[in-house]
Amino acid sequence: MKVCIECKKELKKEDLKKAVKVKDDRIIKTIRSIKKKLNIAANNELYICAECLQEHKRKRKDYEKNMVLIIALSVLIFLGLGFLPIIAAGQFRLSSFLAGLLVGAILIVLAGILKYTPAAEGT
Repeated sequence: MKVCIECKKELKKEDLKKAVKVKDDRIIKTIRSIKKKLNIAANNELYICAECLQEHKRKRKDYEKNMVLIIALSVLIFLGLGFLPIIAAGQFRLSSFLAGLLVGAILIVLAGILKYTPAAEGT
């Protein structure tokens, strides 16, 4: 079944002429494999219909902008937790370094999955 990811409606043949296919990237492939293992896969082909295309482009642009900000925040957290003890106390603490790395990685992964908006082919 061919489905628009924005409005969730099934696309007919005449709609497919103007629709844009969604790229099958790592996140979508991972979600598909998890759903197959749980036997809940619908095996839909994902598209963006012409009516939803502008809204989807706006959401994708917001996602990319937010990911840049979250990665920058994660780097600041990592640097703060990892290297602040060196500057303040003059000693390296492996636990602070690893905590900064872990918090930054969790923040990036959660934001990437929870706010994910897939790219359209040709963009």
